[in-house]
Amino acid sequence: MKKILLLSISLLLVGCFASADDAGYSHGYYETAGFNATGDIIRITDSDFDEQIRQIQWNRQDFLGRVIRFEGTFLYSYWDGEAVYFVGRSSDGCCGFHGFEVALNEIPRFDDETWVEVTGILEEFYIEDAGRYFLRLNVIEMSEREN
Repeated sequence: MKKILLLSISLLLVGCFASADDAGYSHGYYETAGFNATGDIIRITDSDFDEQIRQIQWNRQDFLGRVIRFEGTFLYSYWDGEAVYFVGRSSDGCCGFHGFEVALNEIPRFDDETWVEVTGILEEFYIEDAGRYFLRLNVIEMSEREN
């Protein structure tokens, strides 16, 4: 049951999947899509959160290796005995939950459902069972925030 739940959350984190070509977006999109870029950090804003997460997913090649910061709910689950961590937000629209898996490195995890701000480098990884690539943030910094 936990495996099914984790896979469901993973698929929801991908959002309404489509390729950049299907969506009609071009490379360099982040420069004009209303992202709040301060220095080398791309900040996903509250007002456009769902849309900006989808744009990152659709235009992943423009964002891989970039530093991204946003606030969301910290969640964790287990898959094959290994802890898997996520930061994202519930949504009223398509697919219900938008965000990314996070690789914590040496950063201690928070309690489940804690509101956090996360900063990390976007990377992709392949899950053989799913037969596809997924996005994750390699966390640089994460701190608890007031929601």
